[in-house]
Amino acid sequence: MPGPAEGPPPSPAAVVARLLREAAPYIAAAWTVGAGLLVGVLGGRWLDQRWGTRPWLTMLGLILGIAVGFYELARVMWRSGAKRNQ
Repeated sequence: MPGPAEGPPPSPAAVVARLLREAAPYIAAAWTVGAGLLVGVLGGRWLDQRWGTRPWLTMLGLILGIAVGFYELARVMWRSGAKRNQ
């Protein structure tokens, strides 16, 4: 039972809003991974069709998309770790 100094419990909407605020950087990083993969593959495929180098530039775009996406994910993780250590 809450004591007099604790006040009322937070509303469910406030709890959901807090959880979404905390999860937002990770959600954004996940979208960045997906977008990096999509842009890399589609860009590589377009260049392969244009220059006739199939499938090399598609694979290069895939690798670059993965690298950019996971770099962004690691950057978010580093930032969140630094905030927790402060």
